[in-house]
Amino acid sequence: MALSDTYGNYQKEVEQACSDGQKAAIRFQKNLPKMIGEIRPRLRDAWKAIKENVFHNWQLSSSGVGVKGQVLHA
Repeated sequence: MALSDTYGNYQKEVEQACSDGQKAAIRFQKNLPKMIGEIRPRLRDAWKAIKENVFHNWQLSSSGVGVKGQVLHA
C-alpha cells in the first residue's frame, strides 16, 4: 500500500509540475510581444552606440592616432 501511495503522490506532483509549466509557457507566449516591444528601442540605441564607437575608433586608427590618443604611426 505504501508503494502505491508513494507512486500516486509522485504522479500528482508530476502532473502539477506539467500543468504549472504549461501555464507559464502560455503566459510567456502572451507577454512576449510586450517584452520585445520594450526591449527593441533599448537594443536599437545600444547598437547605434556600438556602431558610432566602432566607427569613431576606426577613424582614429586610420588617422594615425590610437584610441587613447597614442600615435600609431611614427
